[in-house]
Parts: sequence; structure tokens; C-alpha cells
Amino acid sequence: MAQAKNAKDEAAENETPEQEAPEEEAPEGEATENETPEEEQDHDPDQDDSGDGGQRSGGRQRKKVLTAKGAIRRSIEQLEELTGRTPESIIAVDRQEDGWKVTLELVESRRIPDTTDILAEYSATIDDRGELTGYRREARYTRGRVDG
Repeated sequence: MAQAKNAKDEAAENETPEQEAPEEEAPEGEATENETPEEEQDHDPDQDDSGDGGQRSGGRQRKKVLTAKGAIRRSIEQLEELTGRTPESIIAVDRQEDGWKVTLELVESRRIPDTTDILAEYSATIDDRGELTGYRREARYTRGRVDG
């Protein structure tokens, strides 16, 4: 009998492997190019298409913006911590004005047979720093239910 994959395994499987270039060791105390977490990307809110390579006068720093993958990981970690249940699958991820909305499916009650498990759909809002700003249970249903 195959065991259902949880959301962490699903997120890991959906990652596309990147080709690895030979790494040069940086002298101690110097940062390497790959130290920025893949969950965050540089973003300059004032960047334009002027052809200056994204450089702006005034020495402003680029702010880190959380990616969809990072928002999913953070929502899984934080919902698991709050509910005590491991999310089983990712239903949706949507960019919001000030962060992300991630919808996850959790098993609320395991039963025999497993087709009668009680599942719940939770929506979590994650800000651009990766912090959970709210969550709510949107629906409850049995595993055997078919939408239609």
C-alpha cells in the first residue's frame, strides 16, 4: 500500500535541479554568490528599464522579496507548529499586495479506512519577510469526497 506524500515531500520533489558550476572557495570572511536563500530574491521597487543595470543613485539597498517556493515552505513550517499537524498537500499559492496567500490541506482526523479521514483546507497569509500574519480553516471534508 503506497503511503500519501506530505506537503514537504511534494515541495521537495517539485524543485528543479540546477546545473552546478564548479565552486570557487571564497577567502574566509567573504560571502559567496550562493549565500542568498533561494526563497528570497533581490528586488528594487524603484528599478526601471533605463538600461543602467538596476543601479540607482542615492545608494539605496535592494530589498529581499519572498518567492512562492519560500512562502510555501514558511507556511508549512508555521502551520505545522501552530496546529501540530503536517500539511499533506499544497492546494494553491497566490501573490498578494503585501505577501502571499498559501492554501494547504491537512488531515484533522485519521480513520480506518483512510478514505474516511477528515481533511481540512487552511489558508495562510505570509508577509514578504516570511512571517505568518494569519491563517484560517476554509473547509472540512472527508477524503473520499469528490467536488462536482
